[in-house]
Amino acid sequence: MNGRLIWVVLLLIAGIIVISGCVQQPAPETKYVCPNGSIVTEPSLCLTTTKTPNMTPTATPTSTPTPTPTKTWHSVTTFSCPDFFRTTYGTGQPATCDNTTTTAPFYIQGDMWKLDWTVTAYLDIPALYPPQCRFSFSVYPVGETVYDVGRVSHYKGDASDTTYIYGGHGNFYIVVSAAGCQMWFITVKDYY
Repeated sequence: MNGRLIWVVLLLIAGIIVISGCVQQPAPETKYVCPNGSIVTEPSLCLTTTKTPNMTPTATPTSTPTPTPTKTWHSVTTFSCPDFFRTTYGTGQPATCDNTTTTAPFYIQGDMWKLDWTVTAYLDIPALYPPQCRFSFSVYPVGETVYDVGRVSHYKGDASDTTYIYGGHGNFYIVVSAAGCQMWFITVKDYY
């Protein structure tokens, strides 16, 4: 019986050791956010002059979201028919924009941009025929001459419109062709 008693005593001692080794975990502490933004353990610790009946407990303080920057349109440059007020060979007649022009390169920062364009037909055409103006342009990345990122073709009288380009950012240029046009303007606007 001594053997059994030793086992019972050993088992009892082992149980006491195991039970005494277990530590009770403290309950999570509830925290409250006061109206002034401070965090306390009891609602009564908030330093306010008015009572706030609808206080809600929170485990962690809330963070203020970072505002997302707002994108806006930015004017980059404007191209136009070369000095449409000049005179042709000293005759006093306004010059026309019958030519093909390659613009200077310009830089686009955003991924989307637009071209606001206006064209006016040359008015010195007999009254039997409505004013005609053939106006077109193509937009290319610098170094490219074949694959454009946008184009416009207009074959009537006066017009204004906006063309949106989703060609990404980088350096670009425009090739403009005009015939029978008194003037044209292209304003480049970047969205970033």
